[in-house]
Amino acid sequence: MNDSFSEINDIFHSSSVAIYGVSRKGGLGNILLQGFIDQEFPNIFIINPTITESNVEIMGIPVYSDLESIGKPVDLAICSTHPKYVKDIITECGQYGVKAVVIFSAGFGEKSEEGKKAEQELLRIARKYQMRLIGPNCMGFYCPKTRLSFFPALPTESGSLGFISQSGSIANIMAFSSILKGIRFSKSISYGNGIDLGFNDFLEY
Repeated sequence: MNDSFSEINDIFHSSSVAIYGVSRKGGLGNILLQGFIDQEFPNIFIINPTITESNVEIMGIPVYSDLESIGKPVDLAICSTHPKYVKDIITECGQYGVKAVVIFSAGFGEKSEEGKKAEQELLRIARKYQMRLIGPNCMGFYCPKTRLSFFPALPTESGSLGFISQSGSIANIMAFSSILKGIRFSKSISYGNGIDLGFNDFLEY
């Protein structure tokens, strides 16, 4: 078993997740959060540095100003913020010992040369902390067996089909259209720009 295989397997078996980009006003981060709630993922934390009050919840999930405030291990982080915040988030996750980060945020290499340079900086930080990245510009992981999700209202029953997509939209469309034909997924992956883990890694896995 090579390192990427083992690390991807660990990501799929994450037992805790922190989500950046959830707010009281709603937005894409809240949509991603609802996906985990629908799958009844066991340990979900919201990170929002603008909310400093204690004992705050959004959609029934506790809110923390940073990872240190959680005081528990976090296996996987989901980043759904403006791209200007992503570098600091990746650094915080690396320092806290998070194993992997799904960067839902877009506006990187798919947009400009500056975006490509920003991607390389994210990759440099991740490698410094031996942390894996998925994305940017991706949906991430859907795995009913381990309750990972990238969108609300996806089936909670596991099937036998695996699916890999660069496009998050295609991954979503396939997951929902399969419902009509009685098809269920074992795992579905949207890897986006693939600056770290990419198609070949997931295909081998």
